[in-house]
Formats: sequence, structure tokens, C-alpha cells
Amino acid sequence: MRTLLTLLILILLGYAGYHSVVWVVAQYALLAPTEQPRATLIGVLTIFVVLFLSGAIRSGFRELAQQGLLVQRYRLYQLALGALQQQDMSPAMRSRIEQGLALLGSRAVIEGFGKLRDSIASHGLDSPHSAVLFRKLTLAMRDDLGQSHLDLRTERKAPLAPLE
Repeated sequence: MRTLLTLLILILLGYAGYHSVVWVVAQYALLAPTEQPRATLIGVLTIFVVLFLSGAIRSGFRELAQQGLLVQRYRLYQLALGALQQQDMSPAMRSRIEQGLALLGSRAVIEGFGKLRDSIASHGLDSPHSAVLFRKLTLAMRDDLGQSHLDLRTERKAPLAPLE
């Protein structure tokens, strides 16, 4: 029944579209030859303006939706980092974080979380291996949130001298 209704609507839209084009062509033919180029230009410009505005509106709504997702990712990443720093993460908390990462996290964040979780389970939180993975996970999260981290990637050769 739904398919039949959809087909009927498409046929009606095609019929209306055909008659609209025929009407526009008939009106165009009634114009004086000196007015036809001006009418064509106005029509083309109108189409471009409508397409531009619809694209801008669509982009604005997409950006608004992305901002909502960004807030959700930020809260999830805060929860995940806090839970990883605790030695005894409850199974319910782990499940909640993993479900959230599956829906909102980037591939790098998901992989980094899994590697760090396994490293903490086998080597402990304070091991150098876990520290490196924690840093990689944090950078992946910052990258997913759109944060710049160029200054965080560079390793300092010597400690900074104290200010005098």
C-alpha cells in the first residue's frame, strides 16, 4: 500500500512538473525577442541564488548538529579519561563508555581506549607503556574534538629554565 501511494505521488509530481515546464516555455515564447535574454538571465540567477541559500541553510543546520555531538563527545571523553585513571572500573561503567565510544568516538579514540585499557590491566596505570598510550589517547580525543595540539606533540629537548 505504501509503495502504491509513493508511486502515485511520484506520478503526480511528474505530471505537475511537465505541465509547469510547458507553461514556462509558452510564457517565454510570448515575450518580445529583446526581453528573452533578460528573462533567461533572471531565471538562471534565481536558480543559483536559491541553490546557494539552500546550501548555506543546510550547512548551518549540519554545523548545529555537529556542535551538539561535540558536547556529547566532550562529556564522554571526560568520563572515559576519569574512569581510566581509576584502577577499578566497574563493568557497568566500562560498558557505558564502550557503548558511547562505539556511537560517538573516532576510530583512533576507540583503538586507543582499547589499547590503554588492556595495558592498564596487564602493566598497571603507572607503567611507561600505559603513560605513552594515555598520551596518544588524549591526543586522539583532542583531534576528534577539533582541538589544536601542535604544541603538545613536540618533545622538549631540555627543561625550561625557571623565570627569574
